[in-house]
Amino acid sequence: MSAPAMIIKQPQNRAVDVLKNVSLHCTAVGKPQPTITWMNSDGTPVDLTEGRIKLLDNGTLFIRGLNHA
Repeated sequence: MSAPAMIIKQPQNRAVDVLKNVSLHCTAVGKPQPTITWMNSDGTPVDLTEGRIKLLDNGTLFIRGLNHA
C-alpha cells in the first residue's frame, strides 16, 4: 500500500549567525518514506560533502558554525 508524500513540518526562513551552529528542520511522511532534499536559494542541491554540513536521519539539515570548525 502506498500513500502520497506530505510535508508535516516545513523549514522556516530565519537569520542565523554564521559563527553558530544551526539546525533546519523538515519532516515528511508517506509510503514509501519520502526522501528530503535540501536546496540552496538558487535551486542547486546543498553540498553534503562540505565538512560543516550534515543531513541527519530525521531530515534535519545541520550546519556547523564557523566558530566551531
